[in-house]
Amino acid sequence: MSEANLASLAFIPEVTLGTTPATPELTAIRFTGEDLGTNKDTVQSEEIRSDRQVPFVSKVGLNPGGSFDFELTYSAQEAFIASALGNTVLALSLVDEICSFDDTADTITADAGAGTFDDVRVGMLIKVANAATAGNDGLHRVIGKNATGDVLTLVAGSLAATDAADTVTITGRNITNGVLKPSFTLEKGIVNLSGADFFQTFLGMVVDSFSLDVTSKQIVTGSFEMLGTTAPAGSATTIDNDATYTAAPTDGVINGTNNVGTINLDGVAATEKFKSLSLEIGANLRGKDAMGTEGFFDIGTGTIEITGSLNVYFLDNDFLDKIRNHTSISLEFQLTDDAGNSLWIYLPEVKLNQGDPKIEAINTDVMIETEFQAILDPVTGITCSFDFVPA
Repeated sequence: MSEANLASLAFIPEVTLGTTPATPELTAIRFTGEDLGTNKDTVQSEEIRSDRQVPFVSKVGLNPGGSFDFELTYSAQEAFIASALGNTVLALSLVDEICSFDDTADTITADAGAGTFDDVRVGMLIKVANAATAGNDGLHRVIGKNATGDVLTLVAGSLAATDAADTVTITGRNITNGVLKPSFTLEKGIVNLSGADFFQTFLGMVVDSFSLDVTSKQIVTGSFEMLGTTAPAGSATTIDNDATYTAAPTDGVINGTNNVGTINLDGVAATEKFKSLSLEIGANLRGKDAMGTEGFFDIGTGTIEITGSLNVYFLDNDFLDKIRNHTSISLEFQLTDDAGNSLWIYLPEVKLNQGDPKIEAINTDVMIETEFQAILDPVTGITCSFDFVPA
């Protein structure tokens, strides 16, 4: 007999899809539930028999898949968000860089010249510190970069003054959508009270979809749906090199009331009041099968689709007109935990689908619930950006 309270999930990033790194040191996953398992494909014999019976059912495939649910924290889900977006986590740190600021053009120019900002991603948030003018410090959204990588263009109005030859520090931690395929080896552990522990390993696991639900007076929750290549038979021992998982980050969970900060529409703080917001990122993955391979020999990627919904209190026609006119808007919202660590989600080009004020019953509020889709932004060249800003 086994109990869920004694179960565990852990992971390690793979360098090669479907191959667990040598001497693996797994990290524990914070989760609230899971349905990870093996998907077995079978084919029934079509043989015609005079006694009307089925003579054989053949196993023709076995590959891992499923999902796990979580309560959102600042950093515990970072690696899986990167997999969902098809990119790596960029940790930017430019220390004692000499730069010039132009508040008219909203640009930062590196005095060192070409290549200084090669690692900066267009669409990401950067944090500037130690500028001569204090108003040039702080968080700035990068919306452009020149071909030689020494001039950054920021959102209009970002800078307070024009200064030359400032020695500054520029940092950031970002994931934007990309074309990579970050994968993991996952291990599920089940402790049996009889002492016969069980560990199940899933290889080549890539996030196929990522959902997030932000609702007032609720903990922010989500789910990662995954697709993998192979699943070895279960074992009584863990694959972890020292049989002890690295502890998961201990950041506090984020809720949809106290931990929701700025919500920006078109770059300015929204006047609307939001009851809830949901986000769904789909990668449209597909497993590739071949003769002689029981699982998948590779996982194909498809179009990234980023959709969601907004539930808004009806105040006036402004938001309704955006829906009816099919106006493109940008959507940005900030989630900050109790320690001051912030997660920023930025969708620079969003189309709102249909939605009208609904009068559902007496003693209720009039709401607009609309679905949206994020698409390629012609300015930044991205669809989505996640930025992690420590306290």
